Amino acid sequence: MDRPIRQERHMRIACVGAGASGLCFAYKLQRSFEDFTLTLFERNDAVGGVWFANRYPGCACDYEAHSYTFSWDQKADWSSVYASAEEVQRYFEGFARKHGLLDYCKFGTTVKKAQWDDASGHWGLRLQANSGAEWEDEFDLLINASGLLSSPKWPEIQGLDQFEGLKLHSAAWPIPPPDLSGQRVGLIGNGSSGQQLLEALQPIASHLTVFIRQPTWVFGPFGAPPRCYTADELQDFADSPETLLAKRKHFENRVNSYFGICLRDNPKQAALRRHLTQGIREQLAGRKYDDLDGLEEAFIPQYAPGCRRPTPGNRYIESLTADNVTLVMGNITHGTAEGVVDHQGKTHHLDAIVCATGFDTSHRPSFSVQGRSGQDLRELWSLEEPNAYLALAVPDFPNYFVFYGPNNPFASGPFLATVGQSTPRFPFRLVSNISTTFLAYHADYMLRWCDRWQTENIHSFSPKQEAVNEFKDYADTVFQKTVWTDSCRSWYKTAPSQPTKVSLWPGSGLHYLETIASLRGDDFDVRYKGNRWEWLGNGFSQVELDEECDLSYYIRTEDDGEFLSSKKRRRALARGSHVDRESLHIIG
Repeated sequence: MDRPIRQERHMRIACVGAGASGLCFAYKLQRSFEDFTLTLFERNDAVGGVWFANRYPGCACDYEAHSYTFSWDQKADWSSVYASAEEVQRYFEGFARKHGLLDYCKFGTTVKKAQWDDASGHWGLRLQANSGAEWEDEFDLLINASGLLSSPKWPEIQGLDQFEGLKLHSAAWPIPPPDLSGQRVGLIGNGSSGQQLLEALQPIASHLTVFIRQPTWVFGPFGAPPRCYTADELQDFADSPETLLAKRKHFENRVNSYFGICLRDNPKQAALRRHLTQGIREQLAGRKYDDLDGLEEAFIPQYAPGCRRPTPGNRYIESLTADNVTLVMGNITHGTAEGVVDHQGKTHHLDAIVCATGFDTSHRPSFSVQGRSGQDLRELWSLEEPNAYLALAVPDFPNYFVFYGPNNPFASGPFLATVGQSTPRFPFRLVSNISTTFLAYHADYMLRWCDRWQTENIHSFSPKQEAVNEFKDYADTVFQKTVWTDSCRSWYKTAPSQPTKVSLWPGSGLHYLETIASLRGDDFDVRYKGNRWEWLGNGFSQVELDEECDLSYYIRTEDDGEFLSSKKRRRALARGSHVDRESLHIIG
């Protein structure tokens, strides 16, 4: 014990993925820690994750670009209100270069297996380069930042593999991109990617057949109408960072006013439904179909708004009712060499099939993760409903964290927002997207545990199963009051056949941030190497041995220390300039 209290030990961290989550973790680790080794294993050849992989026609972020940044790293020169996938990827590339994060990245590398060794207290990783070479390495902590939206999910259609034409997926668009001009194209799916593809393909395809299992609520632009910024606006953003900050905060304040509308009995939920229904009917008026009732059935959902991820549908109805588009409601029964057969037995002859069917959102890792008992997390979450501790950690998987695990806050707060004054047609707006704010709070939480591991003689830590079980019981009770358990097909749910089983956070986004703002050590199984008090060292403090520290730092003219109650800490942190909440059209 020949060392002072909290003497740091070297910390080896493996992070899987160099998208927004991995880069955020790397930045925050580098900013606050020393004496560590970090490797970001990235299967692609560049950073950006989903924004590097997704390159289908029309791919763009449907969250206002100025708010789709790390909260402390605003970007003044976004070219338009909603940035293209390529521009978003360039933002993360620039962020990585600015902070030297590329030095931590090992590109073209896939993690095949991670196995916990309880005797040594380490994770053993089996790695594979894109060239095929394999090797193994060892780490103290493992961070899974591969993302919830990383593995394409192909539709489960019998015989689809028999189709002899071009078969494409929105999340795996080929390079170079195929030319679909003049082709007979079948488009499967009507989520955000499906709507963007619809609007991009409709003008160029000779005929577009769109297959939809259920209608979706059409919201229009999530924020301001889509447009490019003028040169004068870009100059104003660059010259006045405080004005740009105020613009971002105004948007985010509206975002954070949303959660109440997710509650079934909230009168604003009923008001939203009426307004959206009226807006859809106005758009349908005068369209090519004669049967307005049948048309409404195809465009106006029976489930509550917010049950599934909202989509903007900027030209959704206009595109779907174009002369060269056929809308098919219902399941596809099977595929053939020439096309597909719908639920009514009609064969649709196609040159290309485009699947906008999203990602595998089951939360099962894309690689084998074997914990203390030897059980693979992929198998565990296949056999039973995925459950994690605050969307961050898993019982019996020590020194392991995951970004956006089960019960993440994807559908509340900054993921769903009300914006009230874009256009008179829709007085409500909903936004849904991964917020870099939550990535930062996730990283902060993980690094608080990293700090404990580095400065104490901790062998391992993992959440207790009883804590996860009790949280699940609490969450299930709250979910019954929300629209998320309504009868819709949504990746918010753990399985389409179980509409009441929801894998979301049971509250608002700000509610989640307050929950993970500090560690609850009593929820964790913490094991030590030797005597748990060995980290106290030889009796010397770090202050005594650090020449840059003041030996009487506690002597001062006033008490400027941190408040000790949650209420006063919260107000010190969040009580900024007064916000007129009525002007934000807060719902709930």
